[in-house]
Amino acid sequence: MGFTGWSQRDTLTTGHGHCRDNRRQSTGEITAIVTALASAGLRLHGFGVKTGGLDRYGYRLSSADSMAWSYAARREPPLPGCASHKNCANCLIYARRWRSRLLSGLARRGHQPDLFDHLTRDTA
Repeated sequence: MGFTGWSQRDTLTTGHGHCRDNRRQSTGEITAIVTALASAGLRLHGFGVKTGGLDRYGYRLSSADSMAWSYAARREPPLPGCASHKNCANCLIYARRWRSRLLSGLARRGHQPDLFDHLTRDTA
């Protein structure tokens, strides 16, 4: 994971290409990096984070974006009532439904707090 820069809101950003291998995005290694940076008080944005990564460390991100929702939408027929386009790859209705399903699934599973979540950062 490489440092890309600071956004206008002082959020550490990392580029999508740094974790392009889908198998690495939901590993303990990436989780440890995100945990360390978030524990240091940095607001993190995950570019292109897959659902497996969101499941493991999404609660530590301030924000995230992904093309996962449009991947399925590009391969399916448009939703009923979406007659103005050939698929829902850029459809706000489809995106909102996908987001709602994702957040509901993440909330149902919850997350197990890390062993040291309750500790404050050592300032000595």
